[in-house]
Amino acid sequence: MQSQRVRQDYMVILAYVILQIVIWLKGGLWYGGDQGTLSFPYVPESNFINNLFYATSNFPFLSGPTISAPSIWFSGAFALFNALRFYYSEYLLLILLFFLGASYMYKIVTPYLRYRDNVITPLIVSIVYMTNWAFYFSDYNGLAGIVILTNVFLYSLFPPLIYYLKKAFEETKMLSKLRYYGILIILFCIIGGISNFANFGEIVGFLGILIVGLFIFNRSKINLINLFLIPIFFILANAYWLFITVPTVNSFLNDSSFLQLSYQFFVSNSRPFAYVFLGIFQVSKTLIPFLILTVPLILIPFILAYKDKNLLFWVILYLISATFASNLDSPFGEVYNYLFLHFKYFVDFRTPTVALFWIQGLILSIIIPVGLSYVINEFNRKKLTSLLFLLLAILAFFPSVYGQGLAIIHVPNYFIKTVSYINDEQGNFNVYAIPQSYLWTQTDWYYGVNLLPLFLNKPVFIGGGYDYANPALGYIYHLINDNLFTYNASNITFLRNLLFIINVKYLVIQGDVEGFVFESRYISNLENYTQLFSLASNFTPYYVYKVKVNSSLILGTNYNISNLTLKDLRYINLSQILHPIRYYEVNPSLYIIVNNTYKYVVFLYAYNPQFVVTNSTSHFQFIYANAYAVNSSYVEIVNKDYYVNYKIYFEIILTLIVGVIFIFVEKLIRRLSFSLL
Repeated sequence: MQSQRVRQDYMVILAYVILQIVIWLKGGLWYGGDQGTLSFPYVPESNFINNLFYATSNFPFLSGPTISAPSIWFSGAFALFNALRFYYSEYLLLILLFFLGASYMYKIVTPYLRYRDNVITPLIVSIVYMTNWAFYFSDYNGLAGIVILTNVFLYSLFPPLIYYLKKAFEETKMLSKLRYYGILIILFCIIGGISNFANFGEIVGFLGILIVGLFIFNRSKINLINLFLIPIFFILANAYWLFITVPTVNSFLNDSSFLQLSYQFFVSNSRPFAYVFLGIFQVSKTLIPFLILTVPLILIPFILAYKDKNLLFWVILYLISATFASNLDSPFGEVYNYLFLHFKYFVDFRTPTVALFWIQGLILSIIIPVGLSYVINEFNRKKLTSLLFLLLAILAFFPSVYGQGLAIIHVPNYFIKTVSYINDEQGNFNVYAIPQSYLWTQTDWYYGVNLLPLFLNKPVFIGGGYDYANPALGYIYHLINDNLFTYNASNITFLRNLLFIINVKYLVIQGDVEGFVFESRYISNLENYTQLFSLASNFTPYYVYKVKVNSSLILGTNYNISNLTLKDLRYINLSQILHPIRYYEVNPSLYIIVNNTYKYVVFLYAYNPQFVVTNSTSHFQFIYANAYAVNSSYVEIVNKDYYVNYKIYFEIILTLIVGVIFIFVEKLIRRLSFSLL
């Protein structure tokens, strides 16, 4: 009977999760602006495979080597569901994630509840869990909702993490704790890899407060072991990516311009503490009715916290998270300002709306159902009272229940035709896009990082602050753009050389970009450059032009190119100096040239020391690319991060094995003890 009731509870949770996802996405896709990945039939699988298994990235343009193994949990999940080639595969992924999170949230709150109904209680837990956090991120200006989907993964994985942390502290026998240690090691490994340094600060801070708090509320000598062992497990479970990433992070943190920009983000993201405490990121007149309804839901657990130390624990955590999320406008604003200015890793909190609001929402998902259960338990008509509170929860969080402010996109047919046309073309070549994207691109169907790099299986040069693997590439984009914007017949040779050196085969005009008023001017100039361009396909408002320049990913020459600069490209014909070389692509991180006859080999990816060559006497930057002086007919170009990635995968497997051993060692020891008896 008990198991049937539990099954019924989880069926209610699953039904609501499915309903909520369908209402949110409304037949479209969730695109959060900065998320960098999608699960959609027209997103090439090769983009996931190249990144995860061959350690290469084409965003920023031709950036090449990337240590992508830590993202296996996030990108790997999208890759698996994308492989279904099913329009609604993203729905399945989100349903799985939110069902996991909502189910464990229900497990967390159940022991605290004073009243429990088979249908209404799991519904209240699901509604509060699935909607309040989106409520925070909505800006109600129709621009953006969740900006990175890693927060969705973290939000879904933290309930099981909290649940097993609680179990580790509540368990009184050391042998039984081992099982929970094993589960925590696996969860730490996954959560750390998903967060990387983007969310690592808030995860470390929240876990630290959570562990200390659980110890205080579960004080015992045996739990002193938890206080020391669990942080050690966390560090060891994240060692596979942590120490490799630290040097890169430190290089950012030593960049004064990055710190100045981060401080601007930090200051501008501060919000009045009273609003943040009540779960609102940005207040408008349309939100006032919902704000009024939210007040009792949040205040009830605070009023009743004195009755139960467990509720008091979560109320304190909520208060701490709200002060951090409010930032400079919180009661501790001066403290946070000091930490930001004097502790460089505090830069992780530069955008509290992204970094911290999901944590505040997570805790809210615990205190509201528990607080309501106390009130319902005081009334004789418990069924009627619980129904009223269910209605209150729906009304209070209606904007997020409905999905108001979430960034949902519907990919238009003209865009699909454009990317399909280019993706069907074989060979290693690049694409140049107009207009320049700067940071985010705004069209009438999406707002965020330009989607062409996500949908094309070729490197796309979109320009802007996100797309320059090195400064020379940024300069090249602008030089090409200037010559396309203003027709100059005397610059044809220079323009041809620029297109040649970045191996562009197609040029795409994105006519749906808002504020792009020079579409006809670009088209007119492209038609004037008849020696260089011809219209390949018209998918209005997208136009695809074929570039009449034959280049290659790998070029060779006997000419000493070490002193050639961009200025020289105005006066020479580069195609007479550099010649395409026949090569064999083993994978995107390994290329072989068998019959090389040239002294110099040029590899048209952004210069990176990780691209190494066999039988080479020197490796230097040629304009933006990799150039090698070689002394053999046999040449291999290898991305060293390709091997680093597999070393990390090996470390991940070892970490998971250790976790599994911890889980089952208790059973093995008990069996051995029983057999000896």
